[in-house]
Amino acid sequence: MVTLRTSFGSPFGRKARIAVSVLGLDDKVKVEPASTQDDSDPLPKQNPLGKVPVLLLDDGSTLFDSPVVLEYLDVLAGGGRILPNDTKARFDALRLEALADGILDAGILIVYEGRYRPTEMAVKGWLDRDLAVEAEHAHPESDLAAEGGSQ
Repeated sequence: MVTLRTSFGSPFGRKARIAVSVLGLDDKVKVEPASTQDDSDPLPKQNPLGKVPVLLLDDGSTLFDSPVVLEYLDVLAGGGRILPNDTKARFDALRLEALADGILDAGILIVYEGRYRPTEMAVKGWLDRDLAVEAEHAHPESDLAAEGGSQ
């Protein structure tokens, strides 16, 4: 059984947990908490970037970064369920995933800016940019439809 380690507040970890559920892999994937803030957590040994999610494989190796984890989970479930096998549809899905991940990154930066940086040191231009990215692409499926891509 593979193990998915994630922080339950991470949107990228949530993405992986949703994939486990949607793909019906609850009996093949154990989900364990991980902490990016706890120095005693083995996360940095499992993912040199120190980020979640990380997938611990049966052979002792690890996979990290949510797109890689989702690709593995899709293959584990038989393939073609999250990422289509058809080339055009696959790259439409990968592009949409990259856009969604970028929006999540922008949201995390906004949270971190408010949580960890004193207000007087906040960089308004960065916050405005991140908020604009989120607002502009709030419905990424419409971006694909406008370009004739699949949804």
